[in-house]
Amino acid sequence: MSESINLMILDRFRHVERMLRVAAPPCEDRSGSPRSADTEKNSRQSSQNDKICTAQGVLKRDAVLPFLLCNKRGMKQKEIADEIRVSPSTLSEMINRLVEDGYVERKADEDDRRAKTLFLTEEGKKRAEYMLTQITLVVDRLFVNLDKDEKCQLIRLLDKLVGNDSNAADEGDNV
Repeated sequence: MSESINLMILDRFRHVERMLRVAAPPCEDRSGSPRSADTEKNSRQSSQNDKICTAQGVLKRDAVLPFLLCNKRGMKQKEIADEIRVSPSTLSEMINRLVEDGYVERKADEDDRRAKTLFLTEEGKKRAEYMLTQITLVVDRLFVNLDKDEKCQLIRLLDKLVGNDSNAADEGDNV
C-alpha cells in the first residue's frame, strides 16, 4: 500500500514538472527576442550556457538575476552557485556573459578586497523584474485550479516535505 502511494506521489510530481515545462513562455536569444523551435534547437548546439532554457522560458544564465534582485546587498558567486545548483566554473561563464550584456557588475567586497560581490545594474533590474513577471504567469497558469486556501495548504505540505519549519503559507494569508 505504502509503495503504491509513493509511486502515485512521484507520478504527480512528474506531471507537475511537465506542466511547468509546457506552460513556459518561448525561449529567448541573448537579445531577449523570442526564438522559434528550429532556432532553439540549432542554438543549443552552439553555446551550452546561453541556450539552455529554464521552466520560466528565460536563458539559464539569467537565473542569477532574481537572486540578485532580492538580495540588495549583492551576492558572492559561491552563494549564487549554491542557490541555482551549478558548478563555480559554469557560473563564472554565466556571470561573465551577464557582465558583458550589462546586467551585472562586479564590485570589490568591503570585507575581503580579493573577493567580488555581484550587483544588478539598472538594466539587470529590469530584466530580473521581467523574469519574475514571467515566472508568476507560469505559476498562475499551473495552479489555476487551486483556490487561495488550497495554495496555502500546498505550501505547508511542501515546506513539511523539505523540512522547512517556516510559516510561508501563513504569509500567503496577507496577500
